[in-house]
Amino acid sequence: SSKKISRFCVDTYENVKQKFSVDDHRHYLLTPKELTKWIMGVMRYEAQGAEALVEVLAYEAFRLFRDRLVNIESRQALDQLVYNQLRNHLKYGQTIGSLSFLSKVSTVTPIYPGYKTLGRLEKPDLEQTIKDTIKSYEREFKELELILVDELLEKFSQLERSLSQNGGHVLLAGRSGTGRRTVCQLISHMLDMTFETPKVTREYTLSDFKKYLKQLLIQSGIEGVKQVLFVEDHQMCEPEFYEYLNSLISAGEIPGLFASEELDPLLTNLQDELRNEYECRTVYELFVTRVSRNLRVVLSLDCKHPDFMSNCSSNPALTTKCNVIWSDAWSQGSMSMVCEVELKEAMSNLEVSQEEISSLLMQLHMSNIEHG
Repeated sequence: SSKKISRFCVDTYENVKQKFSVDDHRHYLLTPKELTKWIMGVMRYEAQGAEALVEVLAYEAFRLFRDRLVNIESRQALDQLVYNQLRNHLKYGQTIGSLSFLSKVSTVTPIYPGYKTLGRLEKPDLEQTIKDTIKSYEREFKELELILVDELLEKFSQLERSLSQNGGHVLLAGRSGTGRRTVCQLISHMLDMTFETPKVTREYTLSDFKKYLKQLLIQSGIEGVKQVLFVEDHQMCEPEFYEYLNSLISAGEIPGLFASEELDPLLTNLQDELRNEYECRTVYELFVTRVSRNLRVVLSLDCKHPDFMSNCSSNPALTTKCNVIWSDAWSQGSMSMVCEVELKEAMSNLEVSQEEISSLLMQLHMSNIEHG
């Protein structure tokens, strides 16, 4: 019943908030709006029947609360908490396992404009969908030579859920080299969105970044181009870069970016649309609304960078307005899989076993991580 579902959601939220404190990590901050996001998020899924609805409730809870957690121990604790609540309130004793949802496979008309419906996928179907996307991408752009380990499969479904909705900005926190950029490129291609990233050089300045942002906002706000802006640490040459992106994520605009004589002639192109737009009173409001609808910002930041926490504190939209996805290093099984695939041909003429070489390479890799 609706009362049981409501009680499940409220109790789960309160228990998560109590167990994972903002005192431990700033981005663990939870407010009642998470409950609204949870219920509104559930409305995006294809769910036929009571059991399917429970699966969707659990899956969306994991995306809201689990994805932001910084280590495997915390995620396991969150899993146990959610499943306990499911048993207590909804008498559901199963786990959702490797279940995923993608907008790509949905055939249902969205309830809310700008929020694509998410269709259900088991792991083999998810792998095949990603392989098909890779083939399509490689025909149009370049070969990726991507090995689909479990972490990439999970990241794909996490990111696609965010980027397929209006205002679906993302903070990808973690170490580099885990496939975040490649996955984002693939999803942008699958969603028919343009993948954009600043071309930074040694001489790149704030003025260059402002010109680049102007171009993006004109394309998304005036021309209606759907875009994903992907930005990494090394592209943030000055602190003002964070401030500009913080404003863009928070409000869909950057105050002072355009002079009035620059923007006013462009806004005349939106006059006709304004007559049919009931939510916007001025043509500038319509411009900002179109930017919010068409532009997604994905920040890929190294959580071990000495300025990571201060940058997030100074620019709160990075954690409060973005879907935070914390990326760990790959598991032992995934690293072993990569070694086996890469070494398969090279090892064919050697007497030493592939397993021994893979084990040695993983030990070297873990030693490098341990000793910096």
